[in-house]
Amino acid sequence: MKILATFVITLFSILSLTSQKEFKKGYIQYKEGDQRFGYIKEFNCDAEKIIFRTGLEKDKEKIKSSDLEEICLIVESDTFYFRKHEIVRYNGKKTKFKTYFKSAWASPVFISDEIEGFYYNFKAQQSVALTTPSGFIGFIPFSRSKAAYGIRFPEDFEIIDISMRRGRSKLNKKKFRKRLKEYLDHHCKSFESISIDKINELQTFDDFLGKYSEVCR
Repeated sequence: MKILATFVITLFSILSLTSQKEFKKGYIQYKEGDQRFGYIKEFNCDAEKIIFRTGLEKDKEKIKSSDLEEICLIVESDTFYFRKHEIVRYNGKKTKFKTYFKSAWASPVFISDEIEGFYYNFKAQQSVALTTPSGFIGFIPFSRSKAAYGIRFPEDFEIIDISMRRGRSKLNKKKFRKRLKEYLDHHCKSFESISIDKINELQTFDDFLGKYSEVCR
């Protein structure tokens, strides 16, 4: 009986620690501007409700995503910001788009006056992508292969999903570089003049968008 009691206590402790690990320190910001600091449970990019608590031992609160403007997560030394956007799919025909998510949490990784870059998880019902200004970090808790690239021009609300499917959306893939360049060429003739060899020298997604911002000012 004593062994059983010890096992139950140990199991409860493990489950409690696992549950706590699902929560990340950060804040939620309401549309009215009010911020609440505490702990946020891992959430999907299309989550309708966000689970929040003011402390790890405090009661959970369910908050409607539609009431929130921003979510911030702090993971070790990195800070991740998420805002909701409509996401549309680019199909390679320059002006043909299809709504992918009417509202999804996406994380900005590059911001300039000319263009903005985002990562998000393109598969519904799975956790958001964690990114920093220097690039992709990982998912909470899913794998790198599900990352999607998105771009947005400052005058637009929606994010344009520029990714290719089946794990080919990496900047070291020539087809993806070509796809991204062809779309941006349509928006900036100066960028169109850059050779694909020069484009292939760029190492990261934000390098790519940085070059676009430099050339298209």
